[in-house]
Amino acid sequence: MSLLIGTSGWSYDEWVGPVYEHKQGMFINYTKLFRTTEINSTFYSYPKEKLVIGWTKQLLQDLFFQRSFLKIITHDKWLRQEEGVEDDVWRFLNLMQPLAEKLGPILI
Repeated sequence: MSLLIGTSGWSYDEWVGPVYEHKQGMFINYTKLFRTTEINSTFYSYPKEKLVIGWTKQLLQDLFFQRSFLKIITHDKWLRQEEGVEDDVWRFLNLMQPLAEKLGPILI
């Protein structure tokens, strides 16, 4: 059995000093410590396609992502089809497609 340990994000100002030497390159430095992380920014808004592609370019072979569903899906629409949540789910999954082979669970 394989156990992956990571945190819910990697870009925290308070980590500069105790975890990171500098604010620049937080993501790259994070990947030297952990093999998995949550993309918690996807809870607040749809990621920009350019940002997702940027993540793919910085990935190490053995790094895996968990991502949070948008709060519009889970908290505003409560996963209700009559609220049009299906369109939101497909939009989100299509945006995350470039990371498909590196994605772990979706946090709901």
